[in-house]
Amino acid sequence: MRPRHAGPVAGHSTLQSSLLPPHTGHGALRVATYNIHKGVRGLGPRKRLEIHNLGLAVEAFDESGRAIRGEPGELVCTKPFPSMPLYFIDDAHDARYRETYFERFPGVWCHGDVLKLDARGGCYIYGRADSTLNRRGIRIGTAEVYRVVESIEGVVDSLAVCVAESGISEVMLLFVVLAPGRSLDAALTATIRDALRTRYSPRHVPDRIVQVPGIPYTLTGKKMEIPVRKILSGVPVERVASRDAIRQPEALDFFAIHRASLTALADPAQEPAS
Repeated sequence: MRPRHAGPVAGHSTLQSSLLPPHTGHGALRVATYNIHKGVRGLGPRKRLEIHNLGLAVEAFDESGRAIRGEPGELVCTKPFPSMPLYFIDDAHDARYRETYFERFPGVWCHGDVLKLDARGGCYIYGRADSTLNRRGIRIGTAEVYRVVESIEGVVDSLAVCVAESGISEVMLLFVVLAPGRSLDAALTATIRDALRTRYSPRHVPDRIVQVPGIPYTLTGKKMEIPVRKILSGVPVERVASRDAIRQPEALDFFAIHRASLTALADPAQEPAS
Protein backbone atom coordinates (compact mmCIF):
# COMPACT_ATOMS: atom_id res chain seq x y z
CA MET A 1 0.00 0.00 0.00
CA ARG A 2 1.29 3.46 -0.87
CA PRO A 3 2.01 5.68 2.16
CA ARG A 4 -0.53 8.43 2.68
CA HIS A 5 -0.70 11.46 4.91
CA ALA A 6 -3.73 12.14 7.05
CA GLY A 7 -4.00 15.08 9.44
CA PRO A 8 -6.53 17.37 11.07
CA VAL A 9 -7.62 20.54 9.32
CA ALA A 10 -6.82 22.68 12.34
CA GLY A 11 -4.11 20.97 14.29
CA HIS A 12 -3.36 23.72 16.85
CA SER A 13 -0.96 21.45 18.73
CA THR A 14 0.09 19.77 15.50
CA LEU A 15 0.77 21.32 12.12
CA GLN A 16 0.09 18.38 9.80
CA SER A 17 -2.99 20.13 8.50
CA SER A 18 -4.66 20.46 5.16
CA LEU A 19 -3.14 23.91 4.63
CA LEU A 20 0.52 22.98 4.89
CA PRO A 21 1.82 19.67 3.50
CA PRO A 22 4.10 17.05 5.00
CA HIS A 23 7.77 17.30 4.14
CA THR A 24 8.92 14.35 2.09
CA GLY A 25 12.40 13.17 1.30
CA HIS A 26 14.32 10.02 0.37
CA GLY A 27 11.07 8.12 -0.05
CA ALA A 28 10.07 8.57 3.58
CA LEU A 29 7.08 10.60 4.68
CA ARG A 30 8.01 13.11 7.38
CA VAL A 31 5.22 15.33 8.61
CA ALA A 32 5.57 19.06 9.03
CA THR A 33 5.64 18.87 12.80
CA TYR A 34 8.94 16.99 12.71
CA ASN A 35 10.66 19.64 10.64
CA ILE A 36 9.34 22.79 12.28
CA HIS A 37 8.96 21.76 15.91
CA LYS A 38 12.42 23.12 16.72
CA GLY A 39 11.48 26.49 15.34
CA VAL A 40 8.15 26.56 17.14
CA ARG A 41 9.78 26.29 20.55
CA GLY A 42 12.87 28.28 19.67
CA LEU A 43 15.24 25.30 20.07
CA GLY A 44 16.88 25.64 16.71
CA PRO A 45 16.57 27.05 13.19
CA ARG A 46 13.14 27.10 11.62
CA LYS A 47 12.74 24.70 8.71
CA ARG A 48 11.31 25.61 5.34
CA LEU A 49 8.29 23.86 3.85
CA GLU A 50 8.60 24.05 0.09
CA ILE A 51 5.06 25.27 -0.58
CA HIS A 52 1.58 25.18 0.90
CA ASN A 53 -0.85 22.57 -0.41
CA LEU A 54 -1.73 23.14 -4.05
CA GLY A 55 -5.10 24.61 -4.86
CA LEU A 56 -5.46 26.39 -1.52
CA ALA A 57 -5.47 30.17 -1.22
CA VAL A 58 -3.00 30.33 1.67
CA GLU A 59 -1.63 33.73 2.67
CA ALA A 60 0.13 35.45 5.55
CA PHE A 61 -1.83 38.52 6.67
CA ASP A 62 -0.52 41.49 8.62
CA GLU A 63 -2.54 43.19 11.36
CA SER A 64 -4.60 45.13 8.81
CA GLY A 65 -5.49 42.06 6.73
CA ARG A 66 -2.97 42.72 3.96
CA ALA A 67 -1.11 39.80 2.36
CA ILE A 68 2.62 40.03 3.10
CA ARG A 69 5.85 38.26 2.12
CA GLY A 70 9.13 37.91 3.93
CA GLU A 71 7.84 38.52 7.46
CA PRO A 72 5.65 36.61 9.94
CA GLY A 73 1.89 37.08 9.74
CA GLU A 74 -1.37 35.30 10.45
CA LEU A 75 -1.87 32.03 8.53
CA VAL A 76 -5.12 32.42 6.59
CA CYS A 77 -6.98 30.77 3.73
CA THR A 78 -8.90 33.34 1.71
CA LYS A 79 -11.16 30.86 -0.09
CA PRO A 80 -13.11 27.78 1.06
CA PHE A 81 -11.23 24.47 1.01
CA PRO A 82 -12.59 20.90 0.85
CA SER A 83 -11.86 19.86 4.44
CA MET A 84 -13.05 23.08 6.08
CA PRO A 85 -15.35 22.24 9.03
CA LEU A 86 -18.92 23.42 8.58
CA TYR A 87 -19.89 23.86 12.23
CA PHE A 88 -19.15 22.93 15.85
CA ILE A 89 -21.35 20.52 17.80
CA ASP A 90 -23.63 22.22 20.33
CA ASP A 91 -22.77 25.67 18.97
CA ALA A 92 -25.99 27.69 18.77
CA HIS A 93 -26.17 29.83 15.61
CA ASP A 94 -22.50 28.95 14.84
CA ALA A 95 -21.40 31.68 17.24
CA ARG A 96 -18.29 29.94 18.59
CA TYR A 97 -17.33 28.62 15.14
CA ARG A 98 -17.43 32.08 13.55
CA GLU A 99 -15.65 33.68 16.50
CA THR A 100 -12.88 31.07 16.37
CA TYR A 101 -12.05 31.24 12.66
CA PHE A 102 -13.70 34.27 11.05
CA GLU A 103 -13.73 37.04 13.66
CA ARG A 104 -10.11 38.10 13.13
CA PHE A 105 -10.57 38.79 9.39
CA PRO A 106 -14.28 38.75 8.39
CA GLY A 107 -14.97 36.25 5.63
CA VAL A 108 -11.44 34.80 5.76
CA TRP A 109 -10.43 31.59 7.53
CA CYS A 110 -7.83 32.53 10.18
CA HIS A 111 -6.03 29.34 11.19
CA GLY A 112 -4.46 30.58 14.42
CA ASP A 113 -0.80 30.03 13.52
CA VAL A 114 2.00 32.43 12.58
CA LEU A 115 3.31 31.93 9.05
CA LYS A 116 6.02 33.52 6.92
CA LEU A 117 5.94 33.11 3.13
CA ASP A 118 9.12 33.80 1.21
CA ALA A 119 9.35 35.15 -2.35
CA ARG A 120 9.23 31.61 -3.82
CA GLY A 121 6.21 30.52 -1.79
CA GLY A 122 8.16 28.64 0.86
CA CYS A 123 6.50 28.41 4.28
CA TYR A 124 7.96 28.93 7.75
CA ILE A 125 5.75 28.22 10.76
CA TYR A 126 6.50 30.09 13.98
CA GLY A 127 3.88 28.39 16.15
CA ARG A 128 0.48 29.31 17.48
CA ALA A 129 -0.58 32.95 17.17
CA ASP A 130 -1.73 32.83 20.79
CA SER A 131 1.80 31.80 21.75
CA THR A 132 3.38 34.95 20.33
CA LEU A 133 3.52 38.46 21.75
CA ASN A 134 3.56 41.51 19.50
CA ARG A 135 6.12 43.85 21.07
CA ARG A 136 6.24 47.07 19.05
CA GLY A 137 5.94 45.18 15.78
CA ILE A 138 8.29 42.33 16.78
CA ARG A 139 6.83 38.89 17.45
CA ILE A 140 8.13 37.11 20.56
CA GLY A 141 7.31 33.53 21.45
CA THR A 142 5.80 33.09 24.90
CA ALA A 143 7.76 29.84 25.21
CA GLU A 144 10.92 31.94 25.35
CA VAL A 145 9.50 33.94 28.25
CA TYR A 146 8.29 30.86 30.13
CA ARG A 147 11.60 29.05 29.69
CA VAL A 148 13.47 31.84 31.47
CA VAL A 149 10.91 32.82 34.09
CA GLU A 150 10.07 29.30 35.24
CA SER A 151 13.75 28.47 35.68
CA ILE A 152 14.04 31.16 38.37
CA GLU A 153 13.97 29.88 41.94
CA GLY A 154 10.62 30.49 43.56
CA VAL A 155 8.61 30.77 40.33
CA VAL A 156 6.27 27.81 39.83
CA ASP A 157 4.30 28.86 36.74
CA SER A 158 3.72 31.86 34.50
CA LEU A 159 1.59 33.29 31.73
CA ALA A 160 2.30 36.27 29.46
CA VAL A 161 -0.16 38.27 27.36
CA CYS A 162 -0.25 41.58 25.57
CA VAL A 163 -3.35 43.73 25.98
CA ALA A 164 -4.33 47.09 24.53
CA GLU A 165 -4.30 50.03 26.91
CA SER A 166 -5.58 53.58 26.54
CA GLY A 167 -2.94 55.64 24.77
CA ILE A 168 -0.61 52.63 24.40
CA SER A 169 -0.79 50.12 21.56
CA GLU A 170 0.08 47.00 23.59
CA VAL A 171 1.12 46.41 27.18
CA MET A 172 2.84 43.16 28.13
CA LEU A 173 1.66 41.61 31.38
CA LEU A 174 3.47 38.70 33.02
CA PHE A 175 1.53 36.70 35.62
CA VAL A 176 3.50 34.43 37.94
CA VAL A 177 2.60 31.74 40.45
CA LEU A 178 5.14 31.51 43.25
CA ALA A 179 6.17 28.74 45.60
CA PRO A 180 4.42 28.62 48.99
CA GLY A 181 5.76 31.30 51.29
CA ARG A 182 7.22 33.41 48.47
CA SER A 183 5.94 36.85 47.48
CA LEU A 184 6.67 39.04 44.50
CA ASP A 185 8.97 41.58 46.10
CA ALA A 186 11.25 44.09 44.42
CA ALA A 187 14.20 41.71 44.42
CA LEU A 188 12.36 38.88 42.64
CA THR A 189 10.82 41.34 40.18
CA ALA A 190 14.28 42.66 39.32
CA THR A 191 15.61 39.10 38.96
CA ILE A 192 12.89 38.23 36.45
CA ARG A 193 13.42 41.40 34.44
CA ASP A 194 17.20 41.03 34.38
CA ALA A 195 16.99 37.37 33.36
CA LEU A 196 14.70 38.10 30.40
CA ARG A 197 16.82 41.04 29.27
CA THR A 198 20.06 39.05 29.53
CA ARG A 199 18.83 35.83 27.92
CA TYR A 200 16.90 37.49 25.12
CA SER A 201 16.32 41.24 24.75
CA PRO A 202 14.75 44.32 26.37
CA ARG A 203 11.60 43.59 24.34
CA HIS A 204 11.11 40.41 26.37
CA VAL A 205 10.85 42.43 29.60
CA PRO A 206 7.18 42.82 30.62
CA ASP A 207 5.62 46.18 31.44
CA ARG A 208 4.17 44.71 34.62
CA ILE A 209 4.68 41.52 36.64
CA VAL A 210 1.76 40.34 38.76
CA GLN A 211 1.51 37.49 41.26
CA VAL A 212 -1.62 35.34 40.81
CA PRO A 213 -2.85 32.23 42.65
CA GLY A 214 -3.04 30.04 39.55
CA ILE A 215 -2.68 29.81 35.77
CA PRO A 216 -5.68 28.48 33.78
CA TYR A 217 -5.05 25.42 31.61
CA THR A 218 -7.18 23.48 29.16
CA LEU A 219 -7.89 19.82 29.86
CA THR A 220 -5.12 18.98 27.39
CA GLY A 221 -2.56 21.02 29.32
CA LYS A 222 -2.34 24.21 27.28
CA LYS A 223 -2.01 27.58 28.95
CA MET A 224 -5.11 29.63 28.16
CA GLU A 225 -3.41 32.73 26.80
CA ILE A 226 -6.13 33.88 24.40
CA PRO A 227 -9.01 33.54 26.93
CA VAL A 228 -7.01 35.50 29.52
CA ARG A 229 -6.21 38.20 26.98
CA LYS A 230 -9.87 38.46 25.98
CA ILE A 231 -11.01 38.67 29.60
CA LEU A 232 -8.51 41.43 30.32
CA SER A 233 -9.85 43.24 27.24
CA GLY A 234 -13.37 43.17 28.70
CA VAL A 235 -14.93 40.07 27.14
CA PRO A 236 -17.18 38.19 29.63
CA VAL A 237 -15.63 34.99 30.90
CA GLU A 238 -18.57 32.86 29.73
CA ARG A 239 -17.85 33.93 26.14
CA VAL A 240 -14.17 33.07 26.05
CA ALA A 241 -14.18 29.42 27.10
CA SER A 242 -16.38 26.54 28.19
CA ARG A 243 -15.91 25.72 31.87
CA ASP A 244 -16.04 22.03 30.98
CA ALA A 245 -12.84 22.49 28.97
CA ILE A 246 -10.86 24.15 31.79
CA ARG A 247 -8.75 22.22 34.26
CA GLN A 248 -9.28 24.77 37.06
CA PRO A 249 -12.12 27.19 36.16
CA GLU A 250 -11.47 29.27 39.28
CA ALA A 251 -8.06 30.22 37.88
CA LEU A 252 -9.77 31.84 34.89
CA ASP A 253 -12.43 33.40 37.11
CA PHE A 254 -9.70 35.21 39.03
CA PHE A 255 -8.74 37.21 35.93
CA ALA A 256 -12.36 38.23 35.35
CA ILE A 257 -12.93 39.28 38.96
CA HIS A 258 -9.73 41.32 39.20
CA ARG A 259 -9.58 42.59 35.60
CA ALA A 260 -9.41 46.28 36.49
CA SER A 261 -6.50 45.94 38.89
CA LEU A 262 -4.63 43.41 36.76
CA THR A 263 -4.61 45.69 33.72
CA ALA A 264 -3.47 48.76 35.65
CA LEU A 265 -0.25 50.09 34.16
CA ALA A 266 3.06 49.56 35.88
CA ASP A 267 4.34 52.19 38.29
CA PRO A 268 5.99 54.95 36.24
CA ALA A 269 9.07 54.52 38.41
CA GLN A 270 9.55 51.02 37.08
CA GLU A 271 11.81 50.57 34.09
CA PRO A 272 9.71 50.10 30.92
CA ALA A 273 10.54 47.55 28.26
CA SER A 274 12.39 49.26 25.42
